[in-house]
Formats: sequence, C-alpha cells, structure tokens
Amino acid sequence: MPGDVQEPERPQAAITAASAYAEDLLRLPNVTGVGAGYKVSGGRRSETVGVVAYVTHKESSQNLASNERVPEHLTVDGERIPTDVIEVGRLHFCDDLDKYRPMRGGCRIVTSFAAGTAGGVFIDRRPPKRAVLLTNNHCLTEKDHPDVLPLPPFDSVYQPTSDIVAYTTRIVPAYLAPLGANYAHEAVVDAGIAEIRYVDRIFEVIGIAGKHPQYCGRPYLGLKVAFRGSTSAQVKTGTVTGLGCKFIVEDKVNGFKRRLIGAGLSSGGTGFVIQHTSDSVPSLQGDSGTLVIDANGTASRGLIFASTLHKGGVTLAGDIIDVMYCCDITTSLNGAMYLVVSNAVDVEFAGIAGRHDLVDDHVDKLERFRAGYIRSGDGRLSDAVGLLLQGECGAVIADSLLVDDDFAGLVNRSIGPWVIQPNIFEMLDYRIPEGFTGNLLAAFARLNHIRPGAVDLSWWERALHEADGHTVREVLGRRVRVPELAAIIAERASGQMS
Repeated sequence: MPGDVQEPERPQAAITAASAYAEDLLRLPNVTGVGAGYKVSGGRRSETVGVVAYVTHKESSQNLASNERVPEHLTVDGERIPTDVIEVGRLHFCDDLDKYRPMRGGCRIVTSFAAGTAGGVFIDRRPPKRAVLLTNNHCLTEKDHPDVLPLPPFDSVYQPTSDIVAYTTRIVPAYLAPLGANYAHEAVVDAGIAEIRYVDRIFEVIGIAGKHPQYCGRPYLGLKVAFRGSTSAQVKTGTVTGLGCKFIVEDKVNGFKRRLIGAGLSSGGTGFVIQHTSDSVPSLQGDSGTLVIDANGTASRGLIFASTLHKGGVTLAGDIIDVMYCCDITTSLNGAMYLVVSNAVDVEFAGIAGRHDLVDDHVDKLERFRAGYIRSGDGRLSDAVGLLLQGECGAVIADSLLVDDDFAGLVNRSIGPWVIQPNIFEMLDYRIPEGFTGNLLAAFARLNHIRPGAVDLSWWERALHEADGHTVREVLGRRVRVPELAAIIAERASGQMS
C-alpha cells in the first residue's frame, strides 16, 4: 500500500455485530441482507456507521409484531451499535439468463464468438426493411477479425443461449490501424445488427418504460441517463459528462488488444462518457450493446461498448444518431411509415420494376406532408392527428403496424390509395371515398383489441362523421374537442399570457 495514502479504519465493531446477529436478522420479514454501513436519514447518508438490514421493501412498524422489527441497537462486547433499515428491492444474480419472448432490448444474446446485450429492436433501412437487433460489433465478430462477417449463412444469434432468434446481418467494421498506432483496429462506432427470425419482437427495453427506441436523439452534457444490460440485470443511472470522444479500449480477454472507438465523422468523435456516483458500479462485462436512454425513458441516446468496471467509474457509449447512420437503420416509427407506403405501392404498382424507388419517393413526400400539415396548433383535426402520432399512442400504432398483419391490412385498406397520391397538393385535395371512415375505424378497433385502450374511438367517430365525400383538406380543418388537445392549448395560452 502506498505510504502517502491513508485508508480509513474498518468499522470493526459494526462488522462484528452484523456477523453476530446476521442469522437472526435474516429471519425477519423482508430482510434480504445484513452488513456494516452508513445510516441514512432523510435520504441523506450520515457519518454514523452501524448495522444495516437491507430489505426488499419497508413496512410500517404498526404492521409488524415487536419480534419482527429490527432492533434500534445491537449489543456486542458491551458496546451498543445503532442499526438502520435500507430498502433495496429483491436481489438477483447479475447474469440474466432468462428467455424473453417477444424479443426486446436489454436481454442477453450469444453468438459463436461472444456474448453481449441486445440493445433494442430497430428497422433495417435496406430492403426488405426487416426488424433487426442492434448490438456491438465486438458481440458479433471474432476478436481478431472485427472487419469482416462470417461467410453466408451468417452466424446465428441465440437468446439466451440455445434458441436461435436472429442472424448477423452486417457490422460497422473496425479496420486495421495505421502503422505506428498504439492500437490494433479503429472504428467510427462499435455496432452491428442481426435480422430477427422465428420469434416475435416488441420495441421496448426491459425495465425501462417510455417511448424508446422509437425516439432517438443526441446526448448532451448534464443529461441524466439510464440503461439495463443483461449482466447487470438491473437499471443503472449516470450523467453525461463528455461528448465527441474517442477511446482506446483494451480487450483483456485476448492479449490486451486495443481498439480506437469513435474514430469520428465530420463532426468529430462519436463517443460519450457517462459518469456514475461514487457508490455505483458502471456497466459490466456482458452489458456491451446496451441502449442508453434518458432517465425519464423518453428517448434513446447511445449504445454502450465499454466501461471502467469499478465503483464511481465511467461507462462509454456511442452516439445513437451516429450508430443508426453507420448501421443504416431507423426507428419503428419511421419503419412503420415505410411499411404503410410499401404496402400501398405493392397494391397499386404490382409487377412494376423499381418499386423500391417509388416507395422512397412516397415516404419522403409523406414525411413532408406530416411536417407541414399534421402538427399541434389551434384545435383542428390536423392537430389531434399530430398529437396522436407524437405521443405514446404513436409508438403503439407503429409497433402494431409492424407486428400485426390484420391491423396493417386495415390501415392499408383505408389510407393506402391516399398515401400514393403523386404530390402533396393532390394529397390535400384527395376526395375521401365511400367506406374510408368505416375502414379506418375498423383499424382502430383492431388496434384496441391487440392493445386495449390505445385509441379513444368515441372522439374519432365524432371527428370523422360524414367525412366520406369531402377532401382531406376540409376534414383536417374540422374543429374537434379532444381532452388532451384542449389541455395543451390551454397550457400554451397560459404560457403566452405570463
């Protein structure tokens, strides 16, 4: 031990007391651990050390018999040691070997070469636009060859260890470093994707509720984030403290080979730093490939690839926007829009060569229409549609379009002919045909069947009453009374007045 470092003395009396009373305390209701630690008062750590009973959840003393309560003090060798009760939830071994069906983010995946975490389910932008798992390059490739994939058939991806759920599709390669570099390979991001096969999937992450990974954005300094890796098997948190970074990462498993990750796009490095509190362990080995998400669950921000593995350390991740760009993937929201257009084009232009180009053109046009005419504003139907697509319901609609053929078919039957109008002017002047309203309401009814309560059909029926025969421009301009929309408009008016 270095002579100039003074380590604090061990709280031996508290350790002795914890050991002496552990067996008795562990028999008490909800107690799942015993040890020596700091007492906590009002949510703040004090400097008083005592015996801590870790419980799955706290109970009011009124609900416990006197012999079921943790004593306020314990006596060892004539010394009274204070106690404390700290709620920690249920304790589990960290390596999560559970089977998750449908497939989702945060679960363990294994290949012939490595194990890691499936970060989330995204949509491949390349035809045929299938659902894929996003993870790290180093979870899908041989350690010595991060620049190539196995020859077809591509390598199997298992979850948790023996069931094939996907096949490696492509990676962002890590190329040989220039001569004289102090690392063996370099990559812009550490990422790769695998096409999901044989199993259903949902667009969410275990243990983290929110809109991810349908919504993605760049990280920023001070952002509070959370993630759930398959080895940690619990949600961890931290704060973004570094952006635009490049990291030399050591592979201790394979002779300390080194890789430069975040080699950079035109904007600089693609990595960022997540700082953890002094008593928090960062991501663990096996958490590689985990999505980094806003602490409130609203958006994905990055993809974990490394950490320092000690308390108070840091976790390293790649900017999710750069990851998606390099992998050529998109979110389920954009994937669902592509699916609607693709289905409509297939019906209208069956047998015509180059249909993929038509789909891309119509997707671009539909996105411009949405940005220009479907937005929150002053209480018209266009505003209500914008609210529907932007909130939680929008994520549900996107997910359901991608996983339920009946819902996708009903949506295509109702709006398919409108989607493929040649330009935005024609889309606005499109005269709604007979049966449109019935088909759209039938689609929403199907949505409510597979995702109960997703859409309030009552106001949709009122808003679309006698819409058949009118133009889209006329119908979108209708005044509607939607509780959620009214609240937003009132909040805006209050903000402008103040």
